[in-house]
Amino acid sequence: MALQPKRQHDGAGQALRISQKITPQVTKYYLKVSKRYRAMQGLLLILLMVYLFFIISAFGKHITYDNMQYLLRDLDSLSHNTQGDFSVIEYDKQNEPAFAIFKNGIAAAGKDGVTLYDSTGLRLFKEQLSCTSPVLVPSEKYLLLYDRGGTGYSVYNSITKVISRSTERKIADGAISDSGAFILVTRSNDTKYVVEYFSSILTNTMKIYKDNYVMDTALSKDGKTIVVCSAVPSQTDLDCEIALYHSDDKEFIHTVTIPHTMPLSVHFGESGFTVLCDSGLYFYDEAGTELSSYGLTGMTLEYADLSDRYTILTGCENALGSEHRVLVFEADGTLLADSILKERITGVSAPHMEDEGTLAYVLTADNVLRLTPGEEQAAPNLPRYRDYVREEAQIDMGDVIALRPAPKGVIAFTENTAYYLFR
Repeated sequence: MALQPKRQHDGAGQALRISQKITPQVTKYYLKVSKRYRAMQGLLLILLMVYLFFIISAFGKHITYDNMQYLLRDLDSLSHNTQGDFSVIEYDKQNEPAFAIFKNGIAAAGKDGVTLYDSTGLRLFKEQLSCTSPVLVPSEKYLLLYDRGGTGYSVYNSITKVISRSTERKIADGAISDSGAFILVTRSNDTKYVVEYFSSILTNTMKIYKDNYVMDTALSKDGKTIVVCSAVPSQTDLDCEIALYHSDDKEFIHTVTIPHTMPLSVHFGESGFTVLCDSGLYFYDEAGTELSSYGLTGMTLEYADLSDRYTILTGCENALGSEHRVLVFEADGTLLADSILKERITGVSAPHMEDEGTLAYVLTADNVLRLTPGEEQAAPNLPRYRDYVREEAQIDMGDVIALRPAPKGVIAFTENTAYYLFR
């Protein structure tokens, strides 16, 4: 029988005293069930320990540091990439800064470290580094950081560092594919340069030795085709050598020589690659067959951006630098627009693949311009569009160091802040 509370009276009024000898009621059925669950919990813990002991004993030699890093390589593969919705991101001021758009967020690096931010501006990862001249090379899934003039390099996904290693000789160039395969160009004791290929499991599987001056390299999206652009001495001039290699064969599968020109940059897109030289622009399919070319004779080339979608070139038109010519090409070499802007241009950026309606982003001394197509013209020997329609974003944010394309709009980087424009 349950005990009843007893009343106690004093001069101050009434108080209620509860007996401390109340015994809680117990249901035998639930007591029996709880004992069964406790026994099952203990049994499962024992089985887990036995399983771990068996796995470590049988496969311990395969559980290595490199394999654990390889596991981390794809931990974020199922993460949902939303369009960046930040307006401003502040980061630490760096010496020798480098910036990239990675998974709709940003990566900022300098001599002292690298930091990754997601699409909302939240800091995901920060690492202290010691670099001479950091370079960030993003792909759809991975980010390559290498020290140009140094020997260190690292590969990141959006949540962590996957690998961090060093080369024997100084690094001159690098590229990375969506598969995780990447290449590094280093100096060599045996030849002038060596192109080192790293497979998607992050191991060095091939070295291509080059006796000429390697100016730039690129990888196809799947990481299976390598293009190497070299400057070849020819009497008193230079020739451009374009060599294609397959990832499992260090002998070239195709080579092209362009006389009397020096390669400056190469980009491998979805269906081919583009080579920029000091005297012209050349477009090729995946097999190295030339699709089209455009001569730059008489043009003082100042800025260029080669991308999957468009190639942007700018050249100064007068001695004062107050007028610039801006050309926009499609991936197959079709000239979309060629017009003069009465602006002092200090940088350009091609738009993202998802940024519909934009031809180029242009950085001037006072603002950032978004160039869209003007009136269309049907003449076969003329650019597709007669002129540009321009939209301005005023800059009151300090000196802009770089422009990088976002899925919609462009991101302007200053010494310590990133601004999302034309969203």
